[in-house]
Amino acid sequence: MIYRLEDGKIMVKLEDGENVLEKLKVIVKESGLSSGVILNGVGMLRKVKLGYFDGKGYVVDEFEDPMELVSMQGNISSDDKGDIIFHIHVGLADRSKSMYGGHLLNGIVNNVNEILIMKLERVKMRRRLSEKTGLMELFLE
Repeated sequence: MIYRLEDGKIMVKLEDGENVLEKLKVIVKESGLSSGVILNGVGMLRKVKLGYFDGKGYVVDEFEDPMELVSMQGNISSDDKGDIIFHIHVGLADRSKSMYGGHLLNGIVNNVNEILIMKLERVKMRRRLSEKTGLMELFLE
């Protein structure tokens, strides 16, 4: 894992075998980021868990073989306890170039991932349980 911070942006390079979410959590803590936006991510992933939210919960699909990380975007917030919460969506392509997409629940870097994060300084994003929907929703402070 290598990352550099410049002008409110964090450029990340994750290496083969690293767990994407675990390494992003380390970077967030070390860089002091409390709210941010994942602008872009490319590379390859394996052992991926993707979620599709059906309105009640996540329907999870697992993919063992390496797939191209065609797109990654999302946001980084925290809950009222200060725990980091990622809301990341990805687009993945298999050998036949068939696309799969959804909420990234887990993934291991295959070869390399290159990810760009924009750090938010004045806007604070928090996730709280919404009484209206019963979901952990994003609130802006």
